[in-house]
Amino acid sequence: MNILRILLVASFIFIATSIQAQSRKHTIQAGETVSSISRMYGVSLSDILKLNPTIGNGDHIEQGQVLIIPGTATVTGTTTATTAVTANHSVQPATTAKEQPQGYLNTGYKEMYKVAKKDNLYRIALLYKITIEELCEANPPLTPDSKIKKGQLLFIPFTKAEKKAMVESLVAQQMGQQQQPVGKKTMSHINVGVILPLKDGGDRGMKMVEFYQGLLMAADSVKHQGTSVDIYAFHSGSSVTDIKFVLTKPELKNMDVIFGPLDGLQANALADFCKDHSIRLVMPFGTTTSYAHSNPYVYHSSTSRDKARQNVENIISNKFANRNFVILNTGSADENGIRFTSELTAVLKERGINTRTLNINGDEFAYTSALNQFRDNIIIPDASSANITASVARRLRTFADAHPEFQISILGYPEWPTYTSSLLKDFYALDTYAYCTFYRNPKEARVQHFEDRFRKNFGKEMARSFPRYGMYGFDLGYYFMHGLARLGDYFDEQQNTLTYTPFQTPFLFQQTTTGGAHFNQSSFLVHYSPNQKIEIVQ
Repeated sequence: MNILRILLVASFIFIATSIQAQSRKHTIQAGETVSSISRMYGVSLSDILKLNPTIGNGDHIEQGQVLIIPGTATVTGTTTATTAVTANHSVQPATTAKEQPQGYLNTGYKEMYKVAKKDNLYRIALLYKITIEELCEANPPLTPDSKIKKGQLLFIPFTKAEKKAMVESLVAQQMGQQQQPVGKKTMSHINVGVILPLKDGGDRGMKMVEFYQGLLMAADSVKHQGTSVDIYAFHSGSSVTDIKFVLTKPELKNMDVIFGPLDGLQANALADFCKDHSIRLVMPFGTTTSYAHSNPYVYHSSTSRDKARQNVENIISNKFANRNFVILNTGSADENGIRFTSELTAVLKERGINTRTLNINGDEFAYTSALNQFRDNIIIPDASSANITASVARRLRTFADAHPEFQISILGYPEWPTYTSSLLKDFYALDTYAYCTFYRNPKEARVQHFEDRFRKNFGKEMARSFPRYGMYGFDLGYYFMHGLARLGDYFDEQQNTLTYTPFQTPFLFQQTTTGGAHFNQSSFLVHYSPNQKIEIVQ
């Protein structure tokens, strides 16, 4: 049995991401607006516009452009703010209640909206879930009868629910500060165990090594924030005998968190060990709920497909409730697609929303009858394969070109982002949504920067896998190492206070049963918008 033991002190790892403290300049990232940047730094929109006269009213900015930011603020490379999605589905940096800039809140609006062709006050109000009266009140001297023009900028006010949530968040934070529990609130040193088949050959071993390398980069980032990290890595083998031999190593009893294993048959032995020694066990690859289901020390980090489907059904029924839903029958025996569309239809029906059915080979009359000229239409195919998706795209683009009076979007599956090499233009044209549990945006500057650092650190590119294992290792490792450093013994209770924008995989761990394991509940929609932007909708 070959055991690979690596004691790695974080000071010897290359830095993964840079930390910009007291920065007075900001490089615009994909999906950002001047309004979102002003919120990020806690400065007013007008002050940014004054210091950057070349951007006019803020509607002519580009990714990579550098803005001068007034005042002093701190923005970090690896602990950026979490993302929140505005009603028009663009991704905006959000702040916690403590960080929310009061001067911005006092303006009474949360976003600026640029009027598009065919827009009217009713449609914009519906989009943001506010009344026409509230929209007019934020934009005097508009009245409900006023006409608006393409390119006009409108202030979008906070909804009553959003104002209530902000107040409740502030109150909850103040109560939490007053009733802070006594105990170990931070950790200045973390011991991390990694038990994976690191010495296996072929694709299996390559992926595990790459995942481990992502963990190393995460440890380095945490080290540069003031927490020392020791990583102990062991080759797990693949049998129960192998894992039991590894668990005889005395240093493992002193771990704060262990990542592993890959093989399901090793999971129970490792989970029992971690429970006996009060060690958090993060299982990066298993999604089967039978593994240590009753063990509160276990964290399953891969969202199951069933859970992702359930989550996205709620997202769709909440955010797209006013659309005309059309199930597209492709004639394919796709079990996942048929299950998704049937479950979604049932969820929508429970909420009083009807769906229509359309055959992909239907004639023009069938299409015009199923679609609604006066509401946005969202079409969901009942299959997810590349060939079927390409056929759907061709048929719908042909119809859309012939009938521009119909507003069409399509919604589909986790596989769709893998088809962008051939279908990206179609996805943009058809205002496409795909539900996912992880997503790497290749056009995002911070993603490109991470990949550049990985290449410089390890002398190679990450494998073109789905997902990128090195990036997954960083996201997962940073979430737990940074979280334990900040929250210590209160990680489980307070992990929702962590502010981290993942490169690829978000995490939201919850116990599905009292005293049971923690399961990642996170999923979202990837939106390929007609303005050729890729956004996340949560």
